[in-house]
Amino acid sequence: MPTPNADSKKTPKKRAADSRRAPTQEMDDAVRGKPLVRLDYEFFETAHEPSATGRAYLGAVLMSLGAVGLGAGAFALLILEGRPVYVYAPYFLVAGIVLVGIASLLGGAGSTVGVGGLGVSVTDGGRTSRAAWYELSRIASVGGELSLELSIERAKSAMVVSLREHRGAAAHIVREALKRVPKRVALSDDEVRELGERGKGKRVSVEPPLATGATCRASKKALTIEKDVRMCARCGVLYHRANVPSGCLECDAQLRTA
Repeated sequence: MPTPNADSKKTPKKRAADSRRAPTQEMDDAVRGKPLVRLDYEFFETAHEPSATGRAYLGAVLMSLGAVGLGAGAFALLILEGRPVYVYAPYFLVAGIVLVGIASLLGGAGSTVGVGGLGVSVTDGGRTSRAAWYELSRIASVGGELSLELSIERAKSAMVVSLREHRGAAAHIVREALKRVPKRVALSDDEVRELGERGKGKRVSVEPPLATGATCRASKKALTIEKDVRMCARCGVLYHRANVPSGCLECDAQLRTA
């Protein structure tokens, strides 16, 4: 007689609870063929690091030289008092401060751009800005940057992605947008081709959207219970499960069949 395993001893309610606590499906895989998803999936995005540029290399060199100048000046000032090199200590300190200041103006390591089912994120200096696909009102190429114009609750703003540092990420954004919200992409076919191939990046886990404080796009009512929320798999807009329209109000995806 076969010996029952540990899972077979669990009740259906217990097994369902375990499944919710430990989601294993990536959203993009799980929604293949599904127009709506719940918020209990494990969501991922592709994180694109900035490409090394001449500006970044120059900043790193100047920062290193500045640090050497500050160290040499402090050592001469504090340790070598009375010796010939002591008279040069102030010059080392001033040179170090100037070089570090110039390196700071040139900028640091740059931002990280994330692209995935939940939209686009830009992380700079530990601070992350995120926009869902349906929140993008217009995507255009302006002066060497990819401009992502947002229209969120009547407040218009924009996110920008440098084509010099993030051409691969920009290509990824545009290609995803053409699949999800094509009417909002204001780039010609030639401009899309000039972006080249999408960057590879690194797959990272991200937190799901917060239902608390959000409203149903169809009914305009507040969403308070996560299990009642349904998200359009194409554009990321949220609906209450009782008010899901036949077609998405943001991207026209077919959400309910006849």
